[in-house]
Amino acid sequence: MKIIKDISLELDYEENLHISKKYTSDFSFHCRFIGNYLRRQIKQINFEPSGYNRLFISASRFVIIPNKVLENVLHVSILFDQVKYDSLSKVELPDFFIELYKEGITKASQTHEIPAEFLLTKLKEFKANNYLNEWEFKSKSFKELGLKATLICKMTMDFFSLTLVITKKSEVVFTEEILNTLPDEIIFQWQLKEIVLENNEIKVLDEFKKPIYSLDLTFKA
Repeated sequence: MKIIKDISLELDYEENLHISKKYTSDFSFHCRFIGNYLRRQIKQINFEPSGYNRLFISASRFVIIPNKVLENVLHVSILFDQVKYDSLSKVELPDFFIELYKEGITKASQTHEIPAEFLLTKLKEFKANNYLNEWEFKSKSFKELGLKATLICKMTMDFFSLTLVITKKSEVVFTEEILNTLPDEIIFQWQLKEIVLENNEIKVLDEFKKPIYSLDLTFKA
C-alpha cells in the first residue's frame, strides 16, 4: 500500500541559492518539526495517494507555478512574504510556518486527492497543543531483569532529542538524553534502530547495529 511518506516545506531553492542561510538551511531546519508531525499523524488514516507519495511545498517570493508531480513528488508552489518573515521574532515563527503548510495543503487539494481536512485539523490541534512534538520510538521489556527500556523522541524548531527511560514496576529508575541533533530526519533517523541487552548492558543501536549509547546495569535499579 502506498502512503504519503513525507510532507515538507522549504523556500524556493533557486531564489535563495546564493543568499543568507536564514533563507536556506535555517528555514528548512526550523519548520521541519511540523512536517515530521504531519508525516506521523497521517499514518493513522487509510489513505492511498494516487500518482505521488510525497508532498513538497515550495514558498516563493516571485513566481507561483501550477501544481505538478515529478518523480512521485507532488510539488506545490505558494507565496512567501519575506518582509513579514523578517519582522517576526523566533517565538512567532511556528505560527508563520503553519500558515504556509496550510496554504500548501489547500492548494494541493485543488488538483490532487489529499486528506486535506484531516491534515488541517491536525495542524489546528498541533498549534493548540503549543507545538508539542513528542513520541515513543520503541520500547523493550527485559523480563529477566524486571526492566523496561523506552526511547522517547522530541522534535522542536531547534533540535531533535532522544531520551532513554528505564522503568521497573512502572517506576522510572533512570532517564537520560542520549542524542541531540539538528531537527532533520536525514541527520537523526539512521541513529536509532533497536534496543538490546548485551553483557549486562542496555545498548541503543543505529541502523548499522553500532551502539550510540550503552548503559551499564550496575546502576541501582
